[in-house]
Amino acid sequence: MRRKSACFILGLILFFVSPSSITSILMTNGEYTSWTVKASNIVTYVPVPFHYQQNNYYCGPAALEMVFDYYGEDILQTEIADVARTYPYVTYTDELLRAVHFSNLSTSLGDEMPGNTTGYSAREIGYAAFEYWGLTIDDLKTLIENGEPIIILMWFTPSKIYGHYRVVVGYNETHIIMHDPWNKGLWGGTYGGANTSMTHSTFLELWEYSGYWGLLARPWVIEVSTPSMVNRGDDFEVGANITYPCPPPFDPSDYQALFCNASIELLRGLDLQLGETAQHSLGNISAGNSVQTSWAVHASQQSFCNMSVVVMGTTEGSVWSHGAYSAYDYIDAIGGLSTGSLFVTNQTFRVHNLDTGLNYTAIQKAINANETLNGHTIFVEEGTYYETIVINKSISLIGENRDTTIIDGHGHGILIDIFNVSSVAINGFTLRDCLWGIRLTLSNETTISNNIMENCSDGGIRSVASGKSSIAFNTIRNNFFGTMLTEASGTSLSLGNKIEHNNLINNSQALSMPGADNSTVLYNNIENFYDGITLGGKNNLIAKNNITNGENGISLYSASDNTIIGNTIRNSIFSGIYIAESMNNAFINNNIENNMRGIFLDESSENLIFYNNFINNTFQTVHIYWQPETSRSINTWDNGYPSGGNYWCNYNGTDSDYNGIGDNWYEIDENNTDHYPLMGMFNDFNVTSKHNVQTICNSSILGFQFNSTAISFNVTGENGTAGFCRICIPTALMNDAFRVYVNETEIPHTPLTGISNDTHNYLYFTYSHSTQEVIIIPEFPSFIILPLFMTATLVASLLYRKRKCKIKFE
Repeated sequence: MRRKSACFILGLILFFVSPSSITSILMTNGEYTSWTVKASNIVTYVPVPFHYQQNNYYCGPAALEMVFDYYGEDILQTEIADVARTYPYVTYTDELLRAVHFSNLSTSLGDEMPGNTTGYSAREIGYAAFEYWGLTIDDLKTLIENGEPIIILMWFTPSKIYGHYRVVVGYNETHIIMHDPWNKGLWGGTYGGANTSMTHSTFLELWEYSGYWGLLARPWVIEVSTPSMVNRGDDFEVGANITYPCPPPFDPSDYQALFCNASIELLRGLDLQLGETAQHSLGNISAGNSVQTSWAVHASQQSFCNMSVVVMGTTEGSVWSHGAYSAYDYIDAIGGLSTGSLFVTNQTFRVHNLDTGLNYTAIQKAINANETLNGHTIFVEEGTYYETIVINKSISLIGENRDTTIIDGHGHGILIDIFNVSSVAINGFTLRDCLWGIRLTLSNETTISNNIMENCSDGGIRSVASGKSSIAFNTIRNNFFGTMLTEASGTSLSLGNKIEHNNLINNSQALSMPGADNSTVLYNNIENFYDGITLGGKNNLIAKNNITNGENGISLYSASDNTIIGNTIRNSIFSGIYIAESMNNAFINNNIENNMRGIFLDESSENLIFYNNFINNTFQTVHIYWQPETSRSINTWDNGYPSGGNYWCNYNGTDSDYNGIGDNWYEIDENNTDHYPLMGMFNDFNVTSKHNVQTICNSSILGFQFNSTAISFNVTGENGTAGFCRICIPTALMNDAFRVYVNETEIPHTPLTGISNDTHNYLYFTYSHSTQEVIIIPEFPSFIILPLFMTATLVASLLYRKRKCKIKFE
């Protein structure tokens, strides 16, 4: 427990033993002179410089001097002793804590220095200071593992009952390793020196004296981010991430820093942009928290430029009266300082208007130029550009190489912001480290192609009330949103967009479309996500996408009149397809495989679900509803006869009439039934621009192709098992009686005359499984067709495999 008012009187003369298991690191004036550690089981060690105490009552100031030195501050123990009012023989715990964050806002009141000091000579800003009673050895180990040395107060030895400060710097399985500032060579005794160790039991026995008290001194952590190089004349941002560290078990609630601010100092070659201020207010910062700020900077001349950022806040406290010293209150400044640097080069003209022939040093300058008109093309040479760009003209912005033409946001801003303008094209860039890579607002007919968008904290692309845009052949990875299409208040939805052939990898929300209508999403590869495709609009087409390794593959929320067709959805932790409060949607010819739940329905009805392949989902379908009867999900699970329903790998029915459709219904629940379950997987092959051939087959199909008047493909299955195939052929493609050959041998087949009609012919045939070549030709083909197919090497364009089924019912 932390005791705010507790203070201990410490006798400052003491020392500590150096065990035989470890040889001390010898130091002179804080520098290492040798390193010989014999203990073989040291787990963790913090390399804290060692200092002897200069007087036999300076153990507290010497311990703090070591910690300051570890963080790079050369603050002398004589100054620390003066601030902590150590004279003549005691350093109290409250005085030592105050010495940690002593600053230029206060004057020391001790008698160790000839005159009072205002701030330490080597550092005007104080450190954060945390004290705690009731620490454990495990707490110390955790601090050491995180590189945090800690000052403790304990008995000098079991027989010498005096308080003594030491610095814990390491541990092994049996011992605690400490720097003991006592100089036993000068003053005698058994204990003292660097890397003094004690067994856990002895350590706890001596530490109990202070109630297991510890003091942690830490500077603030300030990380300055800046481009490594800019051109003279460039505008850019300098960012600072400021952390007021407070590791457990220390309680951050007692250590708030008030009225914090951050100030930047720029040296030769750099200036603040017009309207920018050097000092930014940060408000109050609680211990354990981080804040960020940034400055708009202009590169004014060629130089290697340095800068520094100073962060300060105030802390208040009080010190008790001790002997001749009276109590007092204080206000100190705590914080830290960090530096950064960059190189400013001479201007180079790497941005070009291809229509005017004019050249520019920055992308935004080229766009803003009066000579740049609608319809112009801006070409950007490879390199890294630290800009945020606003596009308000109908231009094409083209990068030289998408891997090497980089726009970097340093964790801030929208890199390309397109507002209220049509016919903009963005091609050939890497957009990284920003809030959004590209945002379009009220902008139509935008083309975003062949770009990389990565490490954007909000997302890669956001389209707000923008329509008829094309987003194609992009790689969008490691963002929160991959692509997001939304509406804007008081405006229309995002209408008529095409999102095609993109790779969306490692995005939490890969493709989010809560406000999109009449859009198409085709041939995208989506991997490693929380939600793959999220849909909330109507009249959208989601087709031929590969969606793997996420929480939910495709999700619909209050969506209607959408078509979800020909997608492959695998390895979803929750559900392959999640349908919530959505109706009148069609789910056709999707491969739904190896998901926890194939389809999850939440109060969704009047959807059409057929020709899907449900393979090895732990639960094929799940239905939930919150209100009895009125909100139950009731959907249609087949397309009637002879089209059929879905393939369920756990369906065990028979097919006595050999038409590829099971004799018995597949009951999903009391309100949902597939009346025409398929006996094999459904496949739909596009053989011409106008015609598709459909199969129901219990084999894997490889190399399906159509050549003028014949169809060929390979079938594969487990040797010796029976294979079958039902094939539906448009009469406009082949309208005749057929002959079927398996491995050059004609086999009998069954024309399904009862279900064939003017538009489609149905065939059914069987064979023995291995790898077989199937050719289907008209009954009276030209003499050359069959020999050609018998000798051709079939192109492996599509592969479908019949899976074994592992199923549970939920």
